[in-house]
Amino acid sequence: MKLLLLITILNLSMAAMAQQPAIKDSASVRVKLKNNLLSRKATMPISTKDAIETELNSIMASYVNRPNTAATWMQIRSAAEDMLSRYFRGGKLMGNKASEAYFVKMDVSTMTPADIANKRMILQAGVAIIKPAEFTLLVIEKKCQL
Repeated sequence: MKLLLLITILNLSMAAMAQQPAIKDSASVRVKLKNNLLSRKATMPISTKDAIETELNSIMASYVNRPNTAATWMQIRSAAEDMLSRYFRGGKLMGNKASEAYFVKMDVSTMTPADIANKRMILQAGVAIIKPAEFTLLVIEKKCQL
C-alpha cells in the first residue's frame, strides 16, 4: 500500500515537472529571480522607523526656505510632535503616555553656533518602537536656503 502511494506521488510530480517549461540558461533564471525579488520588495510594508524618518525628512524639507531661527525650530518641532502623536495614538509607538513613546528636540542643544551660522537645521527625535524607555534616536539634518 505504501509503495503504491509513493509511486503515485512520484508519477504526479513527474507529470507536473513535464508541464513546466524547460529552463534555457542560468542567466534567465537569475533575471526571473531578481525581478521576483524586486516586485516583492516593492510591496513589502515599510517599517515604522523608516516611515517616521521619511515623514520627519518631509517636515524638515518644507521649512528649508525659512530662516534658521528659534521661531522656525518651534514650528518644525510642533509639526514633528503632531506627527509622532498620531503614531502613538495609532499604537505604533510603545508607552503608556506620549513622553514614554517619543520626544523631539530642535534648539541650541541640537545645533552648535557653527551649525546655525552655516544654515544647518538639526532635529533629534527619539521613538520607542520596541518598548518604552528604549528610544531609537533619529537625527534629521537639512540646510536652509535663506
